[in-house]
Amino acid sequence: MKKNINQFLIATIACFSIACSDLQENEPSGFKEEFFKTGNEKLLIQRVGDPVQHLRLMLDNQKTWEAHEAATDELVIPTQGGGWDDGGKWRVMHMHEFTSSSPVTLEAWKWAFKGVSKCNSVIKLFKEVGGNKVPKYISQARTLRAYYYWHLIDLFGNVPIVTKVDMTDGISPETSPRKDVYNHIVTELNEVLSDTSFVNSTKTSYGFPTVWMAKALLAKMYLNAEVYGGTPNWDEAIKQCNDIIASNKFGYTNDFQSIFRHDNGPQIKEIIFSIVNSTNEKASVMSFPQRIYPGAFNGYTKTFGSWNGYHTLPTFYDKYTDANDVRLKSWFVGEEIKWVDGTIMKDKEGKNIKISKNIRFEVNPNNKFDIGGGAEIQGARSNKYAYDPTSLDQTQNNDYVVFRYSDIELMKAEAEARKANNPSLALTAVNQLRTIRNASPLTSLTWNDLLDERGREFAFEMWRRNDLIRFNKWGDAWGLKPNTQNKPNLKLMPIPVTEIQINNKLKQNEGY
Repeated sequence: MKKNINQFLIATIACFSIACSDLQENEPSGFKEEFFKTGNEKLLIQRVGDPVQHLRLMLDNQKTWEAHEAATDELVIPTQGGGWDDGGKWRVMHMHEFTSSSPVTLEAWKWAFKGVSKCNSVIKLFKEVGGNKVPKYISQARTLRAYYYWHLIDLFGNVPIVTKVDMTDGISPETSPRKDVYNHIVTELNEVLSDTSFVNSTKTSYGFPTVWMAKALLAKMYLNAEVYGGTPNWDEAIKQCNDIIASNKFGYTNDFQSIFRHDNGPQIKEIIFSIVNSTNEKASVMSFPQRIYPGAFNGYTKTFGSWNGYHTLPTFYDKYTDANDVRLKSWFVGEEIKWVDGTIMKDKEGKNIKISKNIRFEVNPNNKFDIGGGAEIQGARSNKYAYDPTSLDQTQNNDYVVFRYSDIELMKAEAEARKANNPSLALTAVNQLRTIRNASPLTSLTWNDLLDERGREFAFEMWRRNDLIRFNKWGDAWGLKPNTQNKPNLKLMPIPVTEIQINNKLKQNEGY
């Protein structure tokens, strides 16, 4: 069953920089008059729908999602005989040679602060409107704002804290230390969770913030408290996870692939919060064609071609050590089968398509990141967000899952293990998950094992970078990337130089 949801205003996609003129959103014409006249609660939902809709652009082509993923060991976007070179931006991400002029991180910065601005606009408007219906929706907007700030603290660390729409001419926001940003997000979420109109609400549209989304985000903040703020807070991480588990509103989903299919939605018990996607909208789940072999699209649809961009390193794919693990079905490796008739896919020359997990770099002596123009079948491809057979173009109905139940269980287990400095305490939770995923139980558990299990479970869900940093593995070597453990500054992305040129109160991160 595909969800039925209200349609809201499409978020305007525009360039955005942290200058005072860009921190202001235009108030919708006639909103106050209409609400004062009718008291129609749908007007409030529509306004919150603006920053909700903006979430979709996180998944837009080569932007925020890639800022989190493209520098990890689970995603590599190599040059292929000149294709996908894109000025070397993917090589820079893979090699951890981050620069302040990177277009990938610039897009993430602009997207996140645009989301913050939209939330600020909604909050200001609702406070001016007032009334007993408003507080719940203010809390929804504040929860969204906290989520946008999660992206900023995780990627950039030290960023301005902006909570107001109106900025005095000539005044630009200053950079706040990462610890202060952490405290701001945590305070925001705790205040939201003290709002009874939000906590006790039983009528929240799918895809809109709920108390459970706020708790999941707060648990993620507390789990990373030592990284973000310098002081661990395992007890609070455990508490938030326990609250979600005890609610009995969520649970494991046995059919792993159903969590991510085109017909996923509120009926999937594992989903706590998703970004709702629709073939009627511009942005979709990472455009499926980017991820598959260019000759393979005739096995899915003939209405559009594929881009052949996103690969996975063999060392990451090899973490799936159990052949019966259902999560292996989330990958294209070996002979590829047409979903329409079960026959083997053919390439442009009529040969059977067989994708190898291996990637052969250094084909081009002038570009070690080039795997060659004839190397389309190199590297495993993610099929987690599988092709939507109802789509006629590159958009998809697959909702992007932000928070889900299995992450809550593993976060709780990790927090308990870290509190006791004993990774084996997470073994029961890991084996419970592995049993559900049809993988053999482990007999022991190290920190590396726990990280690997998170990798198998959450591949391509935008948590890998966050996990690698928390487990102190961000500096390890993979692919062509050298060991960078002696460069801890690389755990943060540089502040985009164009933003510093606009606002001289922004401070560049150390080491850039």
